[in-house]
Formats: sequence, structure tokens, C-alpha cells
Amino acid sequence: MPTVARSLSTAPFKDSYQKELLRFLDAHQSPKAIYWEREAIAPVNLIVGHSVLKDHGVNHSYLIDPQHTSQCPPDVKTIFFVLHSNLKILDIVRNFLKSEFSPRAPTSETSKREYCIIAIPTFSVVCKAFLQETQVYNRLSGVYELPLTLLPLDSDLLSMEDPDSFASFSLHENEVSLFNLAKGLMKFQAVYGLFPRIRSKGAKAKRVVAMLAQMRQEAAATANLDVSTDAPTVQPLESPGQADLLIIIDRSVDILTPCLSQLTYEGLINEVFPVKYGSVKIPLPGSENNPKSVVFNSVDQLFSDIRNQNFTNVASILSKRTKELSAIINETKSSKELNKLRQVVGQLPELRQLHASASVHMSIAESVQDYATSDDFMSSFRTQQGDLLFELLTYNGRPLSRSLLFLQDF
Repeated sequence: MPTVARSLSTAPFKDSYQKELLRFLDAHQSPKAIYWEREAIAPVNLIVGHSVLKDHGVNHSYLIDPQHTSQCPPDVKTIFFVLHSNLKILDIVRNFLKSEFSPRAPTSETSKREYCIIAIPTFSVVCKAFLQETQVYNRLSGVYELPLTLLPLDSDLLSMEDPDSFASFSLHENEVSLFNLAKGLMKFQAVYGLFPRIRSKGAKAKRVVAMLAQMRQEAAATANLDVSTDAPTVQPLESPGQADLLIIIDRSVDILTPCLSQLTYEGLINEVFPVKYGSVKIPLPGSENNPKSVVFNSVDQLFSDIRNQNFTNVASILSKRTKELSAIINETKSSKELNKLRQVVGQLPELRQLHASASVHMSIAESVQDYATSDDFMSSFRTQQGDLLFELLTYNGRPLSRSLLFLQDF
């Protein structure tokens, strides 16, 4: 029986995505160029960096621009288009390819050049038909699908980053998001092993479980996963993976909670700034005209320490860390012992990073404080607490003792 890990890291999951992307790239000649749909850059950046792409022959990167899509250098042997299944973007790609295939184009540049599409997470039937109708599809050397359905935002956090999924199913009964979640969970099992138990709450959650069960059976039939075809797919298995239990909860079971104000530092950041894919561009002091991209994950040790703190505690923590940093610097200036100086010099990179992080979070905390102390926020928050208090005091029509309430004043 395999050893069950006590904690999981998303690193193997990220590596699996990266290997899949690099396999697509390595199947074609270098030098290579990538034309990016703007919305595809952020999710791919979560799994692979620019230096890795360069190591695999990608020497040029361009945006797929509706106004003007740049022509790549003549020495490029393979062009990749990284995009979602979006007909507007695909129409730009089609026009670009038509110009490349045009008899007017220099044959020395295009005759031996390969063209490939990498679609995230899938290449739809509609998009394929669109390229076939325009006689472009058959000229492509490859059409690949990169199933980035669960994105590794942090060492212990995966997210679909699909804010429209709830409305898509609830209003339009579109199951694409549910299918993508099920595919992502299958990918998870391919990396970490099967879920021995699955629990669900709500109609959409049960639908995902049904999809997952069907995908397991299909995978078993093709021997992609080592599980008996006649084994119950949502019951405990004899050989569990690294996760003991999967719980899927339908958002419609509790629609109220997302409407309430968050009081943690990270929660308020998400309310103030448009955080997406775990990062956001924020104008910091001295760079108002050139916003800095700030990544919110556990790599930033300071953020890791304060992300789940009530916002009222953040200022004191930042002040303490700043004083500790100042004390170390002052000690270095006054110290004449070589051993201490050598020790501090070894810590300089970490100290610089801590200083930069503290400066960034102090600026962010000021913006969050302005928001959290505004009249609009306070009025909304008092209303929320009043309604919540009323619901608690009249739960199922019966009054509850005040000793059971643990509402903290903001």
C-alpha cells in the first residue's frame, strides 16, 4: 500500500503541466516564436517561466493584436499560437496565417515553417470547423490542448480562476465549467493518486461527481489509471492516493457567505484590488505611473504570516517586523566583530527581500485601511452583522443564548 502523505504540495501538479507544454514545444524545430492571446499569458506564467521557454527554443514572443500582429523574424522555423477557444482571436490568427501562406509572401521564409496552436484548456469543435472552412486547419503542423483547468496559485492552493462558472450553469445550464473541474480533478488523481472517498453537497456538486465517475471508468478502460472497471468509483478504494477525501460543495448551498465582507488582510485585498491568477498590478509610492505587479503567495514570507490575520492586527505585525529589520541593520553598523559581520552579509539577500516586502505591504495596508474605514464599508459591515446577529438569535424560530455568539467587533 502506498504511503499517504500528510501534506500535499502543488509543485508536482505544476511540473506535470509544464512537462506537457514543453513536450508540445520540443516536438518542433527551433528557433521558435510564440504569439500569445493576452488572457492566456497569466495562466501559462503560473506553470512555466520565460527562461524555461527560452531553454526550449522560444526566442521570440508577440501578442495576438487585433490592430497589428507583428511579423516574426525570418529565421523562425516554428510559430505557436497560445490561445483560448475564442473565435475573435482565432479570426486574427487565421488572417495572419493567410498572409503567411499567401503567394506574395517570400517562400524562403514560409515554405518550411511550421505553425501550431496550443489551446487552453481545449480546442472547441466550433473553432476547428472555423479553420477548416477557411482552408487553414490542414496547413497546421499541430493542434494541441493544454488542460489548464486547475491552476497552482500557491504551494497548497489550486483554483479554476473562472468567476463566471456559477452564473454559467445556474442561469444558462452550461456545464462546461463543471466538465473542466472534473477534468482537473482527473489530472489531480493522475499526479497524486485516486480519491478513496468523495463527498458532495448540492446539485452541481453531484453532477461533477457523476462526471468524475464516468471519467474514471473511461480512464480505467484505457488503462490510464490503475483501477478496476467494476469497482465503485465513489466508494473507498483498496489503494488510496495521497488525498484521503475529496469534498465538493455547490456554491448554491450557501449563496450568502460570498456577499459578506471579509476581515482578513488577504480577504480585504481581494475586495480592494482586482486580484486574478494570484497577482495584481498596484501603483506604489514612487511608481504611480508604472504599477508594480505583486504576487500574493507563500513565497513571500511576510505575506504568509499576515494573510489570515484580522486586518486590525496587521499594522502591529508590520511595525514589529520593520523594527526587527532596523535593529539588525543598526547592529551591523555598530558591530566590529568579523563573525557577526560575515553572518549578516550572508543574510543580506533575505534582508533586502524582507525590506522590499515590508515596504510593499505597508503601502497596500494603507489602501486597505482607507477602504475598511470608509463610511460605505462601515455602514455595510454593520448591516451585515446586524442581519447575521438577527439570524443567529432567531435560528429556526428559537432564540439562542448570547453566550453562543462569538462576533468580533471590527
